[in-house]
Amino acid sequence: MGTSLIMMRVLLFPGLILQSVLAGCNNWDQFGDSCYLFNETSIIWMQAMWSCYESGGWIVQIDSQDEDNFIVGLMKARYVDTVWTGGFATAHWQWMPSFIRIKEYTNWSQGQPDNAEGKEGCLSISKFSHYKWNDEACGNRHPFVCEKSANS
Repeated sequence: MGTSLIMMRVLLFPGLILQSVLAGCNNWDQFGDSCYLFNETSIIWMQAMWSCYESGGWIVQIDSQDEDNFIVGLMKARYVDTVWTGGFATAHWQWMPSFIRIKEYTNWSQGQPDNAEGKEGCLSISKFSHYKWNDEACGNRHPFVCEKSANS
């Protein structure tokens, strides 16, 4: 976009520009009070967590069926089969980086989490489990979704 066109927008529509900047969702998708950045690069869970942190957010924490449906919609729009979320297991399942236990809202696939072979400690959403949650090895590579507050 040319510099003169940008200047014209700033001069003629400063409220719209300011509102967009203040909303904090520049180039991120907004849903409710959060902004979401879908990253199609397939990386391991720990790298996804750090990538989100470096982007100014955190790896997505899903707190409701509506938010879950929104994430699934992002996946389907991009023809992505599986994504990492911020869920991880220690003694119990919790969200990174808040360390809030995953208990109020869950959407586990039948029989999950199963910690197969004692090696599955990260939470993904997969088309292959009908877009339900699955625990899997954190060293697997998947795209991921970052989240941040729309008010920050």
